Amino acid sequence: MTYPGGPPEPYQPQPPYAPQPPVQGQPYGQYLPQPVQQPPPGGEQRGGKGALLVGGAVLLLILAVVGGYFTYQKVFVQTPTEVVEAYLSEVASEHPDAGKVEKYLCKEEAAKLRKDLANDTSSGSSRSTILEWHVTGETVSGSTASVYAQFTIKITSSGRTSTNNLTLTLVQEDGGWKICGYGP
Repeated sequence: MTYPGGPPEPYQPQPPYAPQPPVQGQPYGQYLPQPVQQPPPGGEQRGGKGALLVGGAVLLLILAVVGGYFTYQKVFVQTPTEVVEAYLSEVASEHPDAGKVEKYLCKEEAAKLRKDLANDTSSGSSRSTILEWHVTGETVSGSTASVYAQFTIKITSSGRTSTNNLTLTLVQEDGGWKICGYGP
């Protein structure tokens, strides 16, 4: 309370008042206005910086997991076409490495290759050389795939060249695609 001629009293905040019942004569459902709720003392809001940091950390973790998955898929997992391309590159090289060729084959085909190499007594004059090749298509159905390739070979003994189509059948084995058969 102030007295005339005296200094004014400092401002005292008024406590918020409780909801009031409707005043006689007002239409049903209309109440007196409610005061605006004051922020908690200290000026801090609930969940401010801490929630922001936790949310950012979760987002970074999700991005790292997703990025790692796609990097792994791109670097370590080969598609059926990539397996066939690597296989044909090695087979078509001047001196193919049987160990490298074998890693692209399923266990059954690798065993056949080892047996054929062990029994090979030819002098090499009747062999053919792959002059060029390219993959023309791919179909995948579950854990099997077919890759279509066209290649040109030169038969060493006659010097004649021939262009052929080849379908390589692949299966998923030991976590990757392996060539497990081929035919026209």
